Amino acid sequence: MSSGFGSRNITIVPVRQISGFVAIAFMAFFLFVPETVAYNPEYDDFSRLSCRPLSMGQAGTALADDPSAIFFNPAALANQHRFALMHNHSARHFPSDITPTEVDQLDGDTQAIIVPLGPNITLGIGFNFEGEMGYDYRPLTDQVEFPIEHFAGVERFEGLGFSLSPLTQIGAARRSFVHRLSQPDLGSFSETNGERLSDWTKYGDGYILGFRQRIFPGLTYAGSSSKVDFDYNNGNSGRITRGNSAWELKPAGWLTLVREEEYSRFRENRPTAINSDTSARKSMFGMELNLGGLARLRYGNLSGNETWGFEWTLPNLRLMYTEATNYLDRVLDAGIERMKNLHFYGFILYI
Repeated sequence: MSSGFGSRNITIVPVRQISGFVAIAFMAFFLFVPETVAYNPEYDDFSRLSCRPLSMGQAGTALADDPSAIFFNPAALANQHRFALMHNHSARHFPSDITPTEVDQLDGDTQAIIVPLGPNITLGIGFNFEGEMGYDYRPLTDQVEFPIEHFAGVERFEGLGFSLSPLTQIGAARRSFVHRLSQPDLGSFSETNGERLSDWTKYGDGYILGFRQRIFPGLTYAGSSSKVDFDYNNGNSGRITRGNSAWELKPAGWLTLVREEEYSRFRENRPTAINSDTSARKSMFGMELNLGGLARLRYGNLSGNETWGFEWTLPNLRLMYTEATNYLDRVLDAGIERMKNLHFYGFILYI
């Protein structure tokens, strides 16, 4: 259809035809533009996937009675006066038609050992076993959204918590890690939907400093500051810094409320490419109901992602289960739509 304005003819395209062009272009963009790899360099919370703090929105900086304090705030170690062992395991797996027959989707298996050294000082050691941190994607043929990619590593934390008074605790911990990314040759699966990253290894070393201060009975303020410097074997280097501030409120013996804010910064120096410098903020909230000392129910919110958990309390043993909804998108940059909820179980054994 055309319309004349003086000596010029203007063709008018019907709105329905325009909509069709837009729809085709939209489909073409998603069908023919390659997806990126799953690896997200700014995600640094594999060591923080412990049942209790994760079920409370990952607000672990102010919590005082859990061995996972070695990963969040070593000052809280000073409030733990019994030898303890902690184990956490990710229960999210999926089957594969490539050996092995079951491949991890995500691993965040944190372990911790708590050793009281005296009435006012406690040692904490946190770690994961080789291959039990990261993710491994070798999917079935109809799961094309999963890139074939393997990320794994080992993390170590060693820290001390000191009690300066019944009201004040301080602590410090050293963190070191080795991370590896690879996209293994899997025959017909070697051509993935995304770009192919060269295999690399990343070495990191840093610290966590923390404190807890009771303001008055039932209210505690806590904070932590951490830094880790890392180097790749390909010449890149960088630094991750993190600052956390948190409140713990216990209005009754059966109720615990925690609120936490985090500011983090990720910087990466790339000699052969553009440097990266990004920052992020997280808001975390959690609550815990103590059901007569026999069980605990937990709920949390991590910047919009709901978490929840359950604990069964036995003499010298705490059994825990936690679920984090839509959490996989926080770990990866692949826009994965299936199997996004993560599940963890664990225990704390007192000796």
